[in-house]
Amino acid sequence: MWIVVALAVLIIALPFVAGGERLTGTLAFRQDLYVAPVLLAIFILAQRWLAKGTATKFWPSKNPYWVGGILALVLLVGWAGHYVVFDGYDLSRDEQMASFDAAIFRNGHLFAPIPLAWRPISEALNLVFILPIGAREYWVSSYLPVHSAWRAALSFVADPALASPLMATMGGFFIWRIARLLWPASASTQLVCVLLYACSSQVLVMSMTAFSMSMHFALNMLWLWLFLIDRRRTHVAAMVVGWFAAGIHQPVFHAMFVLPFFLMLLGLKRWKLLAAYVAVYVCIGAFWLAWPIWISSHGAAAAVAIQGTGGVGFLDRLRSILGGWKHDPPWIMSANLLRLICWQHPLLLPLAIVGISLNFRKEPLCRALAISFILPILVTAILLPWQGYGWGYRYVQPALGCLILLGGYGWSALESAGLNLRPAMIRVSAVAALFIFPFFAATAHSIVSPFATLHSRISAIPADIVVVDTNAAPYSDDLVFNPADLSNRPITLLAGSLKPTDLERVCRLGSVGFVSGERLAPIAKLYGTDVPRGPTPEMAALMSHAADARCRVVSSANP
Repeated sequence: MWIVVALAVLIIALPFVAGGERLTGTLAFRQDLYVAPVLLAIFILAQRWLAKGTATKFWPSKNPYWVGGILALVLLVGWAGHYVVFDGYDLSRDEQMASFDAAIFRNGHLFAPIPLAWRPISEALNLVFILPIGAREYWVSSYLPVHSAWRAALSFVADPALASPLMATMGGFFIWRIARLLWPASASTQLVCVLLYACSSQVLVMSMTAFSMSMHFALNMLWLWLFLIDRRRTHVAAMVVGWFAAGIHQPVFHAMFVLPFFLMLLGLKRWKLLAAYVAVYVCIGAFWLAWPIWISSHGAAAAVAIQGTGGVGFLDRLRSILGGWKHDPPWIMSANLLRLICWQHPLLLPLAIVGISLNFRKEPLCRALAISFILPILVTAILLPWQGYGWGYRYVQPALGCLILLGGYGWSALESAGLNLRPAMIRVSAVAALFIFPFFAATAHSIVSPFATLHSRISAIPADIVVVDTNAAPYSDDLVFNPADLSNRPITLLAGSLKPTDLERVCRLGSVGFVSGERLAPIAKLYGTDVPRGPTPEMAALMSHAADARCRVVSSANP
């Protein structure tokens, strides 16, 4: 209880210490600080429900049917939510890059050429998170390909928006299978693990997006299930899954997840199995670390660094991250941790604490689960405290299954001690599913909606090219997103990456529209910055030069 209070008090000061960083504070004040008091009330009520020992007539009696129904709801909620909550829009650059790469892979290519006419002004197309390949010769994202390849493959047979919901559903299934391995005689513990998962607002809302975290979770839990079955063929299968899991997004997430389990093998003196895993994972790590370098080598010229990428290899990017952090990590991490707690099932953290306290010393697996969950928090606190957009604390989601299983340890121990936890679990799960999750979904929609509406209006401008005054509002660069083949109309450009003299080249490529700063007022209001009343100086210079550049300017009076 006091953890929630302390974190809530800390992030109230967030806007005053984080400088120009608006996103974390906006998310905290619009979402988490409303839920924190609800969690405190739930903790108090749960203690009373435990003391009364209420009857458990609503407790499910046939686990497989209930688990199947719950996971079917996870799938349906994730798919419908992409359109109802997120308006079918990819809000963040991470999500856009997943769709960007998927379109390239669907056409049978690993990267796509930047049309020759656009290369001199390619920065204006928005090259954030784009891998440098030659002198702006080709483009693909700087992320590893497995997540986008999955979305591309699925698009041949179904809506690619099902990619994350399907992974979320599989993640819940693997959690259940692991719980059956660990607590074969306790059907209630098995069901509780599924409830802790399915009533997590983070799991549900992240499944509505193109973020890769649902896939990280699913493949990590598949890996752990195979690992715990502990047969030769399942260990081989786990190694194969590990290859895919390491190539989802960034290799560090799966590496942090599996390391504690390798240390568990070390403590158990299973030398041959440990040696096999280490040998295979050295090869897996070498392969994926070499992947961006190999892709980048396909350019005819040496790779020209793109601003913000930090270079081609992962070590170059790491140095860029460590040298570029400007915000205050303790306060940002406080917001991240409060966000993590608020977006989970309210009983998850208390049960996990009980599970750790009672089993950490005597259960090697419990120790490995605890370390696997804590490790990404410690590492990201050092390397990248700021998560950007995230519905919950997304950097922890690849290891969130470990916390859920620790909650299973806590439930099992308390149930063995004679406590009747079922009334509290039923009621708190109902609150999480029927009140907390809808609140987070509604507020997520209110955050996404200004961007989705602006994107829709910009896309309706009858011009070949639209220059967007993204310097006028925070995080509005993400409005500028183009598919790799530039088949969209209008093609959108960043005003801040163009010089007035560039307009002569731009205007030879088609008619031009301008979306100046005052049109981005809804985004400025969202983040609490000064509402622009006109174009920024950069945009004004471009607009005034349009006549000299003989541009065919299309009116964008109502974008």
